[in-house]
Amino acid sequence: MKRLMTLFAAVAFAGQAWAQDYDFVVGNLAYTITDSVKHEVSVSSVNDSITGDIKIPLNVENDGLTYNITSISNFAFYKCKNITSIAISNNITRIGSCAFESCENMSFVTIPNSVTCIGTNTFYDCQKLTSINIPNSVSEIGYTAFDDCSNLKEINVANGNPIYATEKGVLFDKNKTILICFPAGKKGSYTIPNKVEIILDYAFSGCKGLTAVKIPNSVTNIGNSAFKGCKGLTSVTIPNSVTNICSSAFADCSGLASVKIGNSVTNIGNSTFSGCVGLVSVKIGQSVTNIGQKAFYDCENLSRIEYASIQSLCNISFGQADDGFSRNNITPMDNDVMEIIPITRFTPQNLHLRTANPLFYAHHLFINGKEITDLTIPTSVKNIGDFTFIGCSNLTSVTISDSVSVIGEEAFLGCSKLTSIIIPDGVETIEDGAFCDCSELKSVSIPKSVTSVGEDAFKGCKFEYKE
Repeated sequence: MKRLMTLFAAVAFAGQAWAQDYDFVVGNLAYTITDSVKHEVSVSSVNDSITGDIKIPLNVENDGLTYNITSISNFAFYKCKNITSIAISNNITRIGSCAFESCENMSFVTIPNSVTCIGTNTFYDCQKLTSINIPNSVSEIGYTAFDDCSNLKEINVANGNPIYATEKGVLFDKNKTILICFPAGKKGSYTIPNKVEIILDYAFSGCKGLTAVKIPNSVTNIGNSAFKGCKGLTSVTIPNSVTNICSSAFADCSGLASVKIGNSVTNIGNSTFSGCVGLVSVKIGQSVTNIGQKAFYDCENLSRIEYASIQSLCNISFGQADDGFSRNNITPMDNDVMEIIPITRFTPQNLHLRTANPLFYAHHLFINGKEITDLTIPTSVKNIGDFTFIGCSNLTSVTISDSVSVIGEEAFLGCSKLTSIIIPDGVETIEDGAFCDCSELKSVSIPKSVTSVGEDAFKGCKFEYKE
């Protein structure tokens, strides 16, 4: 998982013996005074030559004063690769973000019953940790606190903890309705308990040994990057209870071959299946209304896409997921996507939107198990949205009902076998690139009702459109 650190921290760790600012040094530990009245300090940094088993004391003396050690600062032990274990004293209440990140040889840590907060990425990339015990006192655990700990097999929470719980080494909230962290070192298949309603952001991220997961009908939300990088997954069924799949939820699951999305899902986030290079088939339920940018980017082996109906397909806004992105804040992507279908209309920003629709790669549209080659747009459809049938190269004919008033941007781009299309009286607008690169389309009759024909609407067809 890619992450950012502050410029200060990045520079500070470039080779200095002491990584961060401090007030005084005792032995191999540097301290910052956090409360001069109560005489409290935080472990702010360590000598970069520190090795072996480390014990943080209860207190420390400096200039004739005794200070209680009450916290470990952000990045305090960052990349201390020669530490093998750490024992934290029971005065300490807070362990800061990234405090032990990339301590790759640390195999054991003792967290006392005084600690209330474990920060974001605190134990990120601690490769030799196999288990960790969370005491009763902990009330806050930051995102990805245990991410990329590739040998971590169990997280154990004390029975009396009022906020968190574990079951079979997996971390949950106390009521076990939120799945927080599945240890990256666990292998094989996993059945999520029936009470779980939310799979939290990054919950299974980087679990390369996970080969199968069963998601129960109780789950309603799958968080950001929840299964990102689970390379051992081969298939996923999203149950009908789920309504939202957040950004990058299954990104880079390179072994994933098939996906079935339930009938209650309304939103598929940005980059949800991006980088799933082994993905072959996707079945999308009837309630999806938004699919985000790059949702299927780099899924070049897709060959079968099934929607519930033509109506449900036409209801989808591609590139418009509900996770904070808009079509105005995208950046260009790699030009290699242009090789998937021959596109003469080159607009790099639109590639983010084109790859929201898996048809861009798959070319084969199925409705209820039957491949569609002769397409009829039903009277219930008022508008054909942007990118709706993009790349659907097996279409040979299209009949549009007179209920349609708008044919959206690049709606039929790259439908290279399309030879016949009937545009009825009632259509008012044909957007940019609507039939671009329909290379077998020899002629189109434009009814008088059409008042606007966009740029490149018929570019690459066998006839030259003239206004």
